[in-house]
Amino acid sequence: MNTQVQNSPAISTRMPLKAFLVGQGFNALSKVRANSNGYKYVTANHLSEEGISTKAENIYLGTRYSDSVELGQTLDIETLFVVPTTNAAGAERIKITDQSGVLSPEKLAEYQVI
Repeated sequence: MNTQVQNSPAISTRMPLKAFLVGQGFNALSKVRANSNGYKYVTANHLSEEGISTKAENIYLGTRYSDSVELGQTLDIETLFVVPTTNAAGAERIKITDQSGVLSPEKLAEYQVI
């Protein structure tokens, strides 16, 4: 199985993890794992009624968020998001984060309306 997420189709903005999974036709998500370099990820799967995987994608956790997640942990897909990102090699990928992208009133006060 490929250990890089192959966005099909790519997302252009932050969206809820559950909406992404359902929209891509996945119906199962693994517990948190780590690759040989220690980067944490989960595998999204589409499982048939017989339990056969017909489609799978590994999705990595964002660096900051991954620090708060343990190996073997089950993710709460209702509270997480996926965001588009570009890795060090310049490839577009998605990552899982716990940041909604909504600014707090305090942070919002630091911006001027244009």
